[in-house]
Order: sequence, then structure tokens, then C-alpha cells
Amino acid sequence: DTERELLLEDQRASKVVEEYLEENAAILEKAEECPICLEPIFDVAGAGIFMCCGCTTCGSCWEPLKSMANKTCPLCRGRFPPKSEHLRIFSLKAAAGKAWAQCSLGNGYYYGLTGLAVDKQKARSLYRTAADQGYSHAYYQLGLLEGARGNYSEAFQLFEAAASQGNMAALSALAMFYYQGDVVGQDDMEAVRIATVSARLQDRNPCANEVLGYCFALGKAGLERSLVLSVYYYKLAIEEFELHPNTNRRYAWALINISSIYYPECLTPPSGDNNWPEALFWYRRAIAQLTDAET
Repeated sequence: DTERELLLEDQRASKVVEEYLEENAAILEKAEECPICLEPIFDVAGAGIFMCCGCTTCGSCWEPLKSMANKTCPLCRGRFPPKSEHLRIFSLKAAAGKAWAQCSLGNGYYYGLTGLAVDKQKARSLYRTAADQGYSHAYYQLGLLEGARGNYSEAFQLFEAAASQGNMAALSALAMFYYQGDVVGQDDMEAVRIATVSARLQDRNPCANEVLGYCFALGKAGLERSLVLSVYYYKLAIEEFELHPNTNRRYAWALINISSIYYPECLTPPSGDNNWPEALFWYRRAIAQLTDAET
């Protein structure tokens, strides 16, 4: 039944993560440590940065702090600056050589945040400066930038550098390389292995979940075919894709894949097929998303 499959998958994933960390023990040494709970910060994308002192906390510790009435840093006792001051602080700290601020300011130029106009060249320069100091998230952001420019070999190397420091978003990106066969030869076994690790250690990881959903749907890479687990992972991916407007096409194909799981033909259901309404629901969302991607 469903509960049993999910329990067995939890056991499989836990074993894969344990073996991966044993084989890559240096990751635990290089990963940044949360100063509050003292656990390694694998989910860099969900981490929080105290702009007063530059300390980074894991997402679990950061969430309750965001809603505190007392806007005082628990580490340096400085005040939490309002959003209107963020750009000024990023700029000052970046000029002072702080890698976290350089990367954050780079994000501002890359995504058009904190009132900045999109400027990929300025973003690239800031990411490079932060990466030269060994800042893992800067390696990851540079990898995204180079991948968008079609420089896949360089992107792969940058993601490897970030993943070696425990950046699970970068490990997820590497899983996509093995999954799609870009730069490295297609290797479903390696894709599933590192996708499992990154999905387990990073809360919001749509690409890793998409890889796992696909491989469970087809029974690839030594996984026993399971539509229950395929739908489980695809739904996790879709929930996260919905939060990012720049992932229309990946989101759409995830929707199409999940609709085909519920009903492979997706066009002419036989009478009495209980899966058809569910398939049609996901399929219509996929078509709408692909239309948005074209406009």
C-alpha cells in the first residue's frame, strides 16, 4: 500500500544519504555550520543571513526569527535592518570584501531584486569575486549563469565546486547533468544517487524530485517501478516549480509527466476509467504552462 511504499523509500533514501556522506566526509567539514543549532547548512537556498554581522543560519533556525517581534540579532545583538536599507548594506559590505554580500548583491543584479535593474555582467563579476574567496553559493550562481549562456562544461565544474562544500542545490544541478547526459555521459544510476541525497538534505529541491519522479515512473537506475512514488516526487517538484515564475517549461513537463502517469494516452479515456479526471487536471495545467512559456 501507499504507506508501506513511502516507508521503504524513506529507508532507501536514508541509506543512500548515509553512504554518500561516508564517501564524501570532507563535505561535512567544508559545509558552513549554523551558529544556532550547530548543524551543517546543506540547504543554502533556504538559509538566512543576518546582515548586521553576516552570520548564516539554517532554514529551520531562520524561519522563527523572521517573525520575531524583537528585531534584534541573537548573535551580535545588532538590529535587523528594514528592507529599505538592504541594498545600501549589501553595497557597503560587498565593497568591504564580504563574500556573502557580494553574492547577495550579485543576486540583486541577476534577478532584478532590491530595486536593481537586471545586469548579468555585474552579477557575474560579483559572483566571481565571491567565488574567488571560496563562497559555495557564488559557485552555484555562477554555474546557473554559465549554464544559461550555454557554457555547460564550465557550469558543470562550478556546480562540482559548490557541491564539494555541501551545496545541495549544486548537487541537484549535477544530477540533472547525469540525467540528461550533458557534458558527462548519461548515467541514471548516478543521477538517482545524488538526486536522492540532494532531495533529502534540501527541503525545496524541484529538479532532484523531478529526476526521482521520472526514474520511479519507468523503473530506471535499479529502482522498482512505482507510480505511487513517482507521483509523490513529481508533486513535490511541482509544488516548488509553482513558486518560481522562471521555470515555466520545466514545470510544464513535470505536469505532463504526472498526467501521463495517471493515464498514458491522455486523450481518449475508456469509459469508467477513474484515473482520467486526475490525468486531465494535470494535463490542462501543463498546456496552460507551456502556453505561458511561449509568451
